Amino acid sequence: MAAIAAAAMTALSCAQTPDLSGEWKVVTINGVEIEAPETEDEAAPFINFDAESGRIHGNTGVNLVNGTYELSGNDLTFGTLATTMMAGPEPKAQTEQEFLAAVNEVKSAKVKAGVLTLYDADGNVLMTLAK
Repeated sequence: MAAIAAAAMTALSCAQTPDLSGEWKVVTINGVEIEAPETEDEAAPFINFDAESGRIHGNTGVNLVNGTYELSGNDLTFGTLATTMMAGPEPKAQTEQEFLAAVNEVKSAKVKAGVLTLYDADGNVLMTLAK
């Protein structure tokens, strides 16, 4: 019985909930590196997690995005997201579509060495983000 309890405690400690709090800059989406903004007026895609409220705020590179998220262990899901509806130039608009599609597929998250990696249900990397 003690061995079972020890194994359960080990499993729990391995599945610790990562700390997502704060702003994370999007580094890659589907393995493609996100280009830095060319001017100060352009926004870099990011997600800011508010652990206390379970809400996110961010930028897709074109529009603002707001919504909710749930995190349990490494399991991560986003609720319905609301975005502003501004038009953007084609490369940024494409990044926005990929950002929103990736976020809708997220099922888990891991943080290692200051990098947040978001995965789909099959364990494929959707996005990487850095503080």
